Parts: sequence; structure tokens; C-alpha cells
Amino acid sequence: MAALSILRRISTVWKDVVDGTPSLWTIISATFPEDVNRTSLVRSGSSPIVIYFPGGSWSSAPPFREFLQSIEPHLYRCSSLALRIDPEVVDEVPNLSSLRLVALKIEIDVDPTWMPGDALPYSREIEISDEALGIIRAVDFNQVPIDWRRTLEHLKGLRTLVLDGVYDNSITHEHVFNVLVASPGLENLTICDMRIADSQSSLSPPTESISLPQLLSITLMTDGCLTNDLMRIIRPPPDVIELDIRPRNFPSNIAMPFWYETMGPWVPTVQQLYVDSDRPVFHLIPQGECRLATYSDYIVFIEFKGLSMSAALLWIHHVIGPVTDVDGGPEGLQISIHDPDFEDHEVLAILQTMPAVTEIS
Repeated sequence: MAALSILRRISTVWKDVVDGTPSLWTIISATFPEDVNRTSLVRSGSSPIVIYFPGGSWSSAPPFREFLQSIEPHLYRCSSLALRIDPEVVDEVPNLSSLRLVALKIEIDVDPTWMPGDALPYSREIEISDEALGIIRAVDFNQVPIDWRRTLEHLKGLRTLVLDGVYDNSITHEHVFNVLVASPGLENLTICDMRIADSQSSLSPPTESISLPQLLSITLMTDGCLTNDLMRIIRPPPDVIELDIRPRNFPSNIAMPFWYETMGPWVPTVQQLYVDSDRPVFHLIPQGECRLATYSDYIVFIEFKGLSMSAALLWIHHVIGPVTDVDGGPEGLQISIHDPDFEDHEVLAILQTMPAVTEIS
């Protein structure tokens, strides 16, 4: 809105052009002054609008009900809706079935001490019809109370799928796979803390892989079995620029096969991201999970759940070793040891065989 204000002050001609262009007035935010939103709702005419309510415990936004009442006559024009709300106001979210949303983001600002199974202060799920779900192209749900089985059965054609805090034993890995199959143009996939059925992963190869050729970003910070199944069934895309893999709760029989079998087809992806990155660091963490991280426009972050320090270091040696001398790649691999009294002789012996290591700190 500040940019529009500057343009309107250039001249009368510019002011008339800005005021008379509905597409410039389509963002309605609870962080804007009420008079600014009123002006935008008028000047946007019949254009689709973007509605943003950044509530939650630290927000300066007005009460959700008050904001909703101020925009309710125009709600039917909403094409993109982003809500960050406290659990106490979930019951005030209107039925979304009549909206033709192309993007929907809902984050419930749950207290960090809350655990799955604890009661929350709402009495109903967020309502949205099957037809409305089928139109959406970008979904970002965090701790959302919704009919998960029906939702996953009707999502399709997605460009973005972000799911965080899904706790529902009525859905299975197959429901997640079906959304991916129905969304061949998916560009961003993020799944965090998803606790659903199929807790035991099969190590046999999938019968058919899922091709997502436009996928650019993959973030999996969830149950180790689901992580294993997703990485096995998704065919590595050609142009990934972000790979963030941090499995949780790995069964002991899956950890080693995951890193050396499931991740096998992804080795070229990891290698390319490493070559394209700046400042790659391998963190050796006694009593914790080692991790590989790069810091650049091309991101790889891998947390080696279920592997010892020496096993994780051998994986790095196996994967990164062959591309350490590639032209245009990083100048070396930094090793960060998170223990000033570190004396693991097996790890130190492996480090001596890694010429790519240029710094140990």
C-alpha cells in the first residue's frame, strides 16, 4: 500500500490511473488501517481479492470476528485466503464452500506445549465442500481441524502442498500418494509432523513411482516411515533447488536401508545441490543427529536420523566425495564438531581419508 501511496502523489494523472485500476487494490489485510481496507474494497470493484488475517498470540490485528464482519459483504470475491488464528476462534471461521479459492492457508496458533490428543477449545471442523477443494491449487494447513480423509480425497492439480500437524488415523500413506498422483504439476511439497496410519513401512520397492517433473522444493520433517515411503515412490525431479530431509522416529530396521537404498536414486540430486551451493557444512553432533547443511540459493539440509556419527560421515564421503573437484563447486566442505572434547578415533580416521574437508571447527 505504501507503493500505491507514492504513485498517487506523483501527479493527478498518476493518481487517476492508480485509483482507476481495480487490480491494484485487491489485497485486504487485517494489518492495514480499516479505512485503507474500505477504500480497497471499493476500488477493487468486482476483481478477485486476497484476504490476509495474521492473528495469533503476538499479532496486533483486530479481533477475528470484527475483521470478518468488516469484509463479509465482499467475502464471495476472495480467491486467496490466509488465516493465522487462535484455537479459540476456529468456530468463527465461516463455511468456505461457496468461495472459489485458488490458494488457502490456515494456521492454528496452538500453544507449543500442546500435545496430540490434548483438548482444544473448538467444537467443529473447518467446513469446505468437495467442489471447492477441487479448485484449490495451493494448500498450506498447520494444525487445521478438518475432515482429513475427505480433504485428501478431493485435492487435485496442486502447485503447492504444505501439511503440518496432521494427526488422523483414518488416513493412510495411500491418501497422501493419491494427492501427488493427482497433482503432476506440483512445485512445492512440505510435510511436517504427520501422524497417520501405516506406521510400519515396507522395504520392498513400490510397484509404480510418482513423476513430479516440476517439483522444485521438498521438505519432509515427519515420521520416518512416511518419509521413507515418499522418497521411495517419488521419482527424483530434474530441477530441485531445495531438499530438506529430517526424518522422525525411525524404526531401527529402516534407518540403514533408507540412507543407502531409498536415498540411492536421490544421490545425483544431493550432489548437484552440493555443487551449486556455497559454504556446505557437515555437523558432527555427539549424542544427537548429524546433519549436512548448505547456505545459498540452492539448499540441502539432511539430518541423519538413525545413523551413528561414523555412519553418517561415511554416507557423506560416499555421496559428496565424487563431486568435490567439480568446476564451479564449493571450495571445500567444513566440518563442525559440536563437542570441544571430541575424541572419536573412528570418525577421525574417516576424516583423514576425505580430501574435500578444508576446515574442522
